[in-house]
Order: sequence, then C-alpha cells, then structure tokens
Amino acid sequence: MKSLIPLGEAAGRPLKRLIDPDLGLAFQSSGWGSQYVPPPLVVNADGFSLRALIRNGQRAQLEKLCRYVTRPAISLERFEVRPDGMVSWLLRKA
Repeated sequence: MKSLIPLGEAAGRPLKRLIDPDLGLAFQSSGWGSQYVPPPLVVNADGFSLRALIRNGQRAQLEKLCRYVTRPAISLERFEVRPDGMVSWLLRKA
C-alpha cells in the first residue's frame, strides 16, 4: 500500500495523514498497539472533530464509525421540488 490518492486532480499525491505514523509505531512497540490505541485519538479537520477510539476486535463499533463517517450531511429524501419550482426541505420536528 503506497498511501497515495488514487483518483481525481490530486491523483498520485500522498494522502493527508491525521495521525503521525511514528506515534502509531511507538504505541505498538510499547505494547499498547496490540490491544488499542490510547486516547486521545481525535481528528479535527475542516471544522469537524471525530473521536475514533475503537478497541481491537470491536467490529460492530468499527462498522458504526464507518457508517457515521460516510453518511451524507443532508438527507436528500427530505427535499421536495414544489410546483412553483422552488425546493423545500422537510424538517423532522415542526
């Protein structure tokens, strides 16, 4: 694995790293890496923050995190084009 961006305008450039790889190696060599990465494993990027502490073997938690990270910011199912051509967004709670 080369850690390069595969597609788009930035193809071939290195991926942006959110945690120092040397820090990860230090955790592994100290024995921490065999069970979990100790907190704080927090990423702050583009106005968002994410705490992603998942212990080794917690597949359900990992899946939950992946679903959260890849979900759309806005539900397109709640948008509606009105007869006058305007777009309305239906709120969950009125």
